[in-house]
Amino acid sequence: MNRNVKAKNSDATDLSREGLQNIGSFGSMPAAVLKAWSDVGGEALKFISLRMQQDVAAQRAMLNCRSLEDVRKVQIDFFGKALADYKAEATHMMKIMSGAMTQGQTDAIPSAKREYDDVPL
Repeated sequence: MNRNVKAKNSDATDLSREGLQNIGSFGSMPAAVLKAWSDVGGEALKFISLRMQQDVAAQRAMLNCRSLEDVRKVQIDFFGKALADYKAEATHMMKIMSGAMTQGQTDAIPSAKREYDDVPL
């Protein structure tokens, strides 16, 4: 049993070392990619937080209902709003990603502008 624990600990240590080595590779990523990654992550967290608040509000509204008809109305409103929110969020995420892709492409394209010292004399 003690061998199994030691083997698991050494595996975890190897994995954490691997992860630490991979963190250094973030420095070689283009700034546009890192910004897009940050923007998408932040937007996702904001959206999830907002949806959770709306989920709790819908649950409270259902608990306050006095008839099945009231519950049905709350559910219809909730699902309609959720569908619209997810559609809008998907569109917004696609805009963020496509903006990052076009930014990344413009970063990769070399400038056609000539420098003063590139012409031989």
